[in-house]
Amino acid sequence: MLIFFAILVNKIDNDNISDKLYEFIIKQRFKTDRQNKRVEDYDQDKSLILKVYKNLRRAINSEVTFESNDLIQKYLEKDFNHIHSGFYNSHKSRSNVYFGYWSFESAAIVAILGLDDSKFQENLYYPKDLVNYYRSTVKNLPS
Repeated sequence: MLIFFAILVNKIDNDNISDKLYEFIIKQRFKTDRQNKRVEDYDQDKSLILKVYKNLRRAINSEVTFESNDLIQKYLEKDFNHIHSGFYNSHKSRSNVYFGYWSFESAAIVAILGLDDSKFQENLYYPKDLVNYYRSTVKNLPS
């Protein structure tokens, strides 16, 4: 599984994508390799796509656990399946682009931060089984 993650990271790096949310997730797996990676701040008010992820960005920067939980819940309920997300209504596409409506990014943040997801486990977009599997196997993952 690590090889697939490395392929995604290489794609992000080769395309010179600079994103704090991506880097937060990537650095959990490749801690030493990413220390000097420069990440730019974007004007979130000028980008509709960045606005969609505003609550997740705030959740990773919060030092208060219950605030992070609330921000992720708000993201799942109000922001995730938004008209400006890249996959909105993808199930209606004639192309084979639909992969389900799962918020893998919120699951990654919950797992990384060790958050309590009990308030939003039943959200249709939250892959609780994936998070539960990660939690049950985290001790067995290679570092």
